[in-house]
Amino acid sequence: GNHNLELCKDCGKEYLRDFRVRNNQKQHSHETGRKCDDPKCGGKLYDSIINFGESLVPEILNSGF
Repeated sequence: GNHNLELCKDCGKEYLRDFRVRNNQKQHSHETGRKCDDPKCGGKLYDSIINFGESLVPEILNSGF
């Protein structure tokens, strides 16, 4: 994960910010409260932080091997 990276799960767009995107106090809630800038999408954005007890994204893990 990355403290500055937000992801749209609807369209897959990534936003690399110049600030920490996590603002949710609940550990396993990853919604940042912002929405995708793509007018065709407008989906919710999520932080990319991986908390203890959460699994790594399989595609990213496999590319590391």
